[in-house]
Amino acid sequence: MNVRSIKIKLEGKWKVQWLVEPTVSTMTIKDKGTIISEERVLYPTDGQANTSHKIAPGSHEWRFSFQMGSHLPESVEGLSGNFIVYDLTAEIDRGYMSKNLTATKHLRVIRTLGRDLTDTVPMPYVSAGCTIRMLLVGDVSDVRTE
Repeated sequence: MNVRSIKIKLEGKWKVQWLVEPTVSTMTIKDKGTIISEERVLYPTDGQANTSHKIAPGSHEWRFSFQMGSHLPESVEGLSGNFIVYDLTAEIDRGYMSKNLTATKHLRVIRTLGRDLTDTVPMPYVSAGCTIRMLLVGDVSDVRTE
């Protein structure tokens, strides 16, 4: 297969809405945005993304990682009209006159205490939403968090 590039993108999005009931009529307040949007080029590694490369048939793996800072909120799902979601999208750019191939994997981010804090912080002061660091690692076929 001819391939110009293989990319993977981590994207986090949020949306909120709520009703305000003034005396005359009900108003809906809405807002949405992007928390994180990072992309990595997995192939070719030499930076020649505009040139077509041949990839042999079979199974291939490309390693990648995204550093997710402690300022990023955890996933929130299941609320009507409100969410925080993260997705990984892999894209194979097949070049001119060929349709790009894409695959998307939904990620659920759950914050936990770091191992170094569990021994030093007394339990009444521990917050379930506290995290020190999180590193997302994996390949196109397997995604895991450490």
